[in-house]
Amino acid sequence: MDSRPIKNETCGRLQGSILGLSHLARSDVLFGKREGGPGSGLDSSQVWSLLTSYLANKKEVLVQLGAIHPAVIPTPACRPRGDMVQKVHRLLADPGASFPVHCLPFNANVSFPRSALSNGTANGTKCERPLRTLYECLQGAEQVFKDNDIAEREGGVPWDKHKLDRLRHLRYRLVVEDDCMSALGESARFSSYFRSVSALVRQQDSATCGWSVLRRDLLWLLKTLLDKHHRCFSW
Repeated sequence: MDSRPIKNETCGRLQGSILGLSHLARSDVLFGKREGGPGSGLDSSQVWSLLTSYLANKKEVLVQLGAIHPAVIPTPACRPRGDMVQKVHRLLADPGASFPVHCLPFNANVSFPRSALSNGTANGTKCERPLRTLYECLQGAEQVFKDNDIAEREGGVPWDKHKLDRLRHLRYRLVVEDDCMSALGESARFSSYFRSVSALVRQQDSATCGWSVLRRDLLWLLKTLLDKHHRCFSW
């Protein structure tokens, strides 16, 4: 729902109320300058009573103005640390190697479902789906790491073991230690993708391509989240 018409209408009413009060405070009625001379004005108690009554009638305007604030700037219930997501992205990007040309044919077999990052549905917030995607993909990547002996596979992974250990530690802090993230739960949206990646890394002749595909897609995901869903994280 677009809150701008409500906001504009309410602010307009508030502005009108303030102007009306200002006009009333300066009016001839209060200070006895109306036709009839100095003695025709109101005394101090009458002025106070009049102003109090006027403000009481306009109180609902202030209530409405306060009520629309959460709708104008929604705050997601779950906001993982953005600096940790940045660190994961840097660790993945650190080798700087481009996607191997000989791995291009495998793109037909492994396709990351980028539509998963579309905006939230009517039943959720705009941050719910991107954060759920982050959670599921980091969990899926960890499962690939666990299921495959990347330290001994020749040419297997495009970053060293030390960096990989740091990456997995950051993943643990993001999706396991953070109760907010772990409460998001999982779906089957990425099951097919991670099965395809696992199938590649388990074969000697395609292992390098499998790890490269995983790294490339995680880099795209993290960069997109940081660029387009910046407000979904705490900074």
